[in-house]
Amino acid sequence: MDLKGFAKQIGNFIGNLQSTHYQFNEAVGERFIEVAKPRTPVDTGLSRESWRSEATNKQVTIRNIARRDGIYYASFWNYDTTGYPGYHTLEISRNIVLQEMPGIYANTMRQAWAKSKGDN
Repeated sequence: MDLKGFAKQIGNFIGNLQSTHYQFNEAVGERFIEVAKPRTPVDTGLSRESWRSEATNKQVTIRNIARRDGIYYASFWNYDTTGYPGYHTLEISRNIVLQEMPGIYANTMRQAWAKSKGDN
């Protein structure tokens, strides 16, 4: 690749950074849900299937939208107000994903670099 081609690739890469940040946050949200689901206590299964993530290029928001009779009922195990050990679902899941974030980021950046070269 000549210098002009490399400069164009760098320009493409930099021009797509906002999209890359969004993809990274989206991947973090998806991974969080993969980690949180099996750690979510099960009665009817509604709580496990109620995890949602919303990503922007600046942040990712994770929520559990499980409701029964119009009331969000999952917070007792999300925030460990039960008094039972092991129900720190949000904290445990967050810590696992935080440890994995460098790998998720590296993968996202590799994909963005390949895209900037046209190696989809």
